Amino acid sequence: MSYELILIFIVIGIFTGLISSFFGIGGGLFLVPILLYFDFDIKDAIFISIFQMIFSSIYGSVLNFRNNSISTVMIKKIYSIFIGAFAGAIFSAFIILNTHNLILKYIFILILIFSIFRIYLANRSIQIINISHKIVMNKIILFIVGFSIAMLSITIGIGGSILVIPFLISFIQYDLKKATSVGLFFVIFTSIPTFSLLFSSNYILLKYGFIIGISSLFGVFLGIKYKNIVDLKLYRKYILYFYIAIFILMIYKI
Repeated sequence: MSYELILIFIVIGIFTGLISSFFGIGGGLFLVPILLYFDFDIKDAIFISIFQMIFSSIYGSVLNFRNNSISTVMIKKIYSIFIGAFAGAIFSAFIILNTHNLILKYIFILILIFSIFRIYLANRSIQIINISHKIVMNKIILFIVGFSIAMLSITIGIGGSILVIPFLISFIQYDLKKATSVGLFFVIFTSIPTFSLLFSSNYILLKYGFIIGISSLFGVFLGIKYKNIVDLKLYRKYILYFYIAIFILMIYKI
């Protein structure tokens, strides 16, 4: 790998960390399309993204705990969703290895479309799905939600926060900033088991993932810092613009 390429991946890593911590995602939503732009195969891009998520999600969650944007009380309240995420992530590794590349790209786009609408409708009086808070808080329901989100999202190299954030806003009634903090924590439980399984299959491009992962830590610090001071309404607009930009990039690449 040339020095120029290493520098490019360091810059990509910093931006990935910045975006992942600011928007509460694992980074794959940004990283996978960027790697596709550099002509990586989508499965290689997914593997690199999953490796990077471990760095950004753990470090970002530590900073969120320190800043009190997430707490042990919040985690205990919905702990079974994280158990479900861990189980779903294990199952998704087998899907990645046996799914056609084009199908993975279309799944990515469909998830983006869904998330754009859910974030747009967040905190509004009319909800698309009206399920009582008491029912949703059932441990079995939360486990199924975590399992389903992890199984679907990690298959395309994203940690699942893009789907769990709208769920947390609509049904658990967290505000957007708290939801993104919990969403980043959710990524820990999807990225680690998937990485372990794919690594044992020798499919991980470790050198790329390591460079991006380490360099992302600086971006994570900046993203968390800015998220805590930005206005909530402006923050929601940033998330919508970001999702739409990634959607356009994916459509262009396909």
